[in-house]
Amino acid sequence: MKNFVSLNFVSTMKKFMPESPGKYPINPGVTVKELFAELGIPSDATKLVFINGVRKDTEYILNGGEKVGIFPPLSGG
Repeated sequence: MKNFVSLNFVSTMKKFMPESPGKYPINPGVTVKELFAELGIPSDATKLVFINGVRKDTEYILNGGEKVGIFPPLSGG
Protein backbone atom coordinates (compact mmCIF):
# COMPACT_ATOMS: atom_id res chain seq x y z
CA MET A 1 0.00 0.00 0.00
CA LYS A 2 1.34 3.43 -0.94
CA ASN A 3 1.60 6.30 1.50
CA PHE A 4 2.45 9.89 0.63
CA VAL A 5 5.07 12.49 1.55
CA SER A 6 5.16 16.21 0.85
CA LEU A 7 8.32 17.29 -0.98
CA ASN A 8 9.79 20.79 -0.83
CA PHE A 9 12.59 21.41 -3.33
CA VAL A 10 14.74 24.51 -2.74
CA SER A 11 16.69 26.47 -5.36
CA THR A 12 18.47 24.30 -7.95
CA MET A 13 16.78 21.17 -6.57
CA LYS A 14 13.52 22.24 -8.23
CA LYS A 15 14.63 20.65 -11.49
CA PHE A 16 14.06 17.24 -9.82
CA MET A 17 10.53 18.10 -8.66
CA PRO A 18 7.93 15.47 -9.58
CA GLU A 19 4.51 16.35 -10.97
CA SER A 20 2.76 16.21 -7.57
CA PRO A 21 5.35 17.15 -4.93
CA GLY A 22 2.69 17.91 -2.31
CA LYS A 23 1.43 14.33 -2.38
CA TYR A 24 4.22 12.09 -3.66
CA PRO A 25 3.53 8.33 -3.29
CA ILE A 26 6.08 6.16 -1.49
CA ASN A 27 6.28 2.62 -0.18
CA PRO A 28 6.49 2.71 3.62
CA GLY A 29 10.01 1.89 4.80
CA VAL A 30 11.85 3.58 1.92
CA THR A 31 14.92 5.58 2.91
CA VAL A 32 15.51 9.17 1.84
CA LYS A 33 18.45 7.87 -0.22
CA GLU A 34 16.16 5.44 -2.07
CA LEU A 35 13.64 8.22 -2.64
CA PHE A 36 16.39 10.39 -4.15
CA ALA A 37 17.41 7.55 -6.49
CA GLU A 38 13.77 7.17 -7.59
CA LEU A 39 13.59 10.91 -8.31
CA GLY A 40 16.91 10.89 -10.21
CA ILE A 41 18.68 13.09 -7.66
CA PRO A 42 22.46 12.47 -7.66
CA SER A 43 23.90 11.76 -4.20
CA ASP A 44 26.21 14.79 -4.40
CA ALA A 45 23.41 17.18 -5.43
CA THR A 46 21.98 17.59 -1.92
CA LYS A 47 23.52 19.14 1.15
CA LEU A 48 20.68 19.20 3.67
CA VAL A 49 17.57 17.12 4.21
CA PHE A 50 14.89 18.13 6.68
CA ILE A 51 12.11 15.79 7.75
CA ASN A 52 9.25 17.63 9.44
CA GLY A 53 11.64 20.54 10.06
CA VAL A 54 14.39 18.43 11.66
CA ARG A 55 17.71 17.77 9.92
CA LYS A 56 18.17 14.09 9.04
CA ASP A 57 20.56 12.02 6.96
CA THR A 58 19.72 10.07 3.81
CA GLU A 59 19.40 6.78 5.72
CA TYR A 60 16.27 8.12 7.46
CA ILE A 61 13.30 5.80 6.87
CA LEU A 62 10.08 7.33 5.57
CA ASN A 63 6.68 5.86 6.35
CA GLY A 64 4.36 8.46 4.85
CA GLY A 65 2.96 11.72 6.12
CA GLU A 66 6.37 13.39 6.39
CA LYS A 67 7.33 16.77 4.97
CA VAL A 68 10.68 16.40 3.21
CA GLY A 69 12.78 19.52 2.56
CA ILE A 70 15.63 19.08 0.08
CA PHE A 71 18.41 21.69 -0.12
CA PRO A 72 21.41 21.89 -2.50
CA PRO A 73 24.94 22.83 -1.44
CA LEU A 74 24.93 26.61 -0.95
CA SER A 75 27.65 29.03 -1.92
CA GLY A 76 28.21 32.68 -1.38
CA GLY A 77 29.57 34.93 1.26
